[in-house]
Amino acid sequence: MSRTSDERSDVLSLDEIFDVLVSPRRRKALYVLRERSEPVDVDDLAGAVATEMGVDADRQGRIAVSLDHTHLPKLEQARLVDYDRETGIVELNTVPRQFERYLRYAAEDDERARGNGAADPSDAKAQ
Repeated sequence: MSRTSDERSDVLSLDEIFDVLVSPRRRKALYVLRERSEPVDVDDLAGAVATEMGVDADRQGRIAVSLDHTHLPKLEQARLVDYDRETGIVELNTVPRQFERYLRYAAEDDERARGNGAADPSDAKAQ
């Protein structure tokens, strides 16, 4: 379960929120992290993201690379995760309440699209 905060310093602008949520791969990583109570290894996170995206295990390596080089630094910049590149450990930070609301809506919409058989746009290309 994710941790939420009302602290003013934790507030993200609407532009920052949408910039984070625009990537399906980042959203999937956040969905996985908010369900885990313990820090996770980036390779384990990549496997869980691959499963969430419904892609083959052979793409897990590509997902791990994109998480390492693109998505986790972006989430860290937004102060949503702590990522130690040396150990490969990722941990969800306290999530601002207003961000949690948008993340929950995104998760509901992603689940609805998955239920309708809609293809995940991230399946077509690495995002």
